[in-house]
Amino acid sequence: MKNNRKMKVYLSGGMRKKWRESLIRLLPEIEFYDPTRTEFKEPDEYTSWDLAAINACDVVFCLMEEDNPSGIGMALEIGYARAKNKLIIMCNEKDDTYLKICEECANINTEWSKAVFILGNFLSIFGNNKVKRSNDW
Repeated sequence: MKNNRKMKVYLSGGMRKKWRESLIRLLPEIEFYDPTRTEFKEPDEYTSWDLAAINACDVVFCLMEEDNPSGIGMALEIGYARAKNKLIIMCNEKDDTYLKICEECANINTEWSKAVFILGNFLSIFGNNKVKRSNDW
């Protein structure tokens, strides 16, 4: 028997490019938790929101962009999600030895288009069979 609730996905990683908007547009059947859409300015406020959102989600979807100067926030979110036994899908565009720790914590490490395809296919578990084809991206 399928679950008819919406899948919940937390978006972690780079905040400079429009990848979040693209993912939300491509997979409207998913309820996304996007920290860039909050109005929190203080670290205690946005960190509390981030961790609560990860608690509420089914999947953490991470993108480490090549031009991201740090990735420390994403690393925290991945570590927290791992401790909470969340499914973690990671796309790492940056060649950085230290990011291998994040890759090791993720359940799935792949390129962007494959990660979007995998996330779309998880929708069938949540009672929604509208899976996008790769040529829709």
